Amino acid sequence: MAAGCQKEDIVSMEPAVIENATVQSVGYSVNGILGYATLVNDSDWGAFLDRMMALAHQGYNVVVYSGNRTAGASTKEVVTFTTNDEDEAKAWAKDMINQGYDVYITYDSKTGIYTCTAVK
Repeated sequence: MAAGCQKEDIVSMEPAVIENATVQSVGYSVNGILGYATLVNDSDWGAFLDRMMALAHQGYNVVVYSGNRTAGASTKEVVTFTTNDEDEAKAWAKDMINQGYDVYITYDSKTGIYTCTAVK
């Protein structure tokens, strides 16, 4: 019986899930205070972006720095996206971060508009 329990423990371990997960590291700044997050799955991404949007709602200056930076780029590409839909803003920000952009997020409480500016 002990061998059977030991075998179950080995089977119940799920290292393949961790090995196959796409781990992404991002830096962020909230009113100039730097932070760092490691995002393993969509749930982590969702919680992280929810937190960033909540801070933008409170009037903080939020920037999320891509972990896919390439040093030495001399020209800056800037793309701006505006929406009144928080889910659209989160999806756009995540996509641009994954493409290697730094994303600045602001929220205008008077108009209800999110402005997301991606810089690469």
